[in-house]
Amino acid sequence: MTRYSRDELRELAPLHALGATTPDEAAAMEAAMATDPELAAEVASFRDVPAMLATAQPVTPSAALRGQLLAAASALPQDAGPSVASAGTVSGPRRVSAAPSAARRWAPMLAAASLVIATLVGADGLRSRRELDRLRNTNVALAEQLQRRERTLDAMFMGERDLYLVQVGAKEEATGPGIQFFWNAKQGRGVAHVFRLARAPEGRDYQIWALVNGKPVSLVVFNSDAEGHAIVEVDGLATSVNGVTDVLVSLEPKGGSPQPTTAPFIGGTFPGV
Repeated sequence: MTRYSRDELRELAPLHALGATTPDEAAAMEAAMATDPELAAEVASFRDVPAMLATAQPVTPSAALRGQLLAAASALPQDAGPSVASAGTVSGPRRVSAAPSAARRWAPMLAAASLVIATLVGADGLRSRRELDRLRNTNVALAEQLQRRERTLDAMFMGERDLYLVQVGAKEEATGPGIQFFWNAKQGRGVAHVFRLARAPEGRDYQIWALVNGKPVSLVVFNSDAEGHAIVEVDGLATSVNGVTDVLVSLEPKGGSPQPTTAPFIGGTFPGV
């Protein structure tokens, strides 16, 4: 079996993927691939291209891709045809025949060139589809964000005379954490606008309570972002605020608690009480 350098084996990778190597080359490739995972992966990548293209959607190549294709085509060897003698005469007809091995080489080279072109077109198509998917996902995320903002504004401003605002803060209100809690009794919904509240430690969450007739009632469990902000929607609020005197916040185990396990660290008095 002929010995081949690693560069020669890499040049044979596309031919081997197409089954166009000689028995000697194929044996050398298989022996090398058994101990060279990188070479095996390269051959496998060429084998994957036809299957990828079978499911790809037609894509118009970009101008940059067209330049790549032309460069790849110009790099292929050109058949100069039979040569013309520069002096003397040709005595009788002359048969020119290429060696069987050379003729056999032309088909794999053209097939390899086609595979390179297919790889470029396929990659360009995949990039286009990925970009389209990214844009589609971005549009979906923006639509969801707008819907959340609309719900938030609706809860904050559509309560009319049944909208209550509780300022929940620490003693050092100018620098300490604070919450603006909007209670829309008309809709039974609320919004908590949280600011300057450091993110809860690992395994812990914040929990907002309403003090109703002297008993804490859980309203929502949340956590701040890295900058200490949060906008939290609260559903299922009571449509009657009778008996509500305070809104309080405590630090609880992850997921919240049925009743406060720590003393509330900030609170605010319900308006009108």
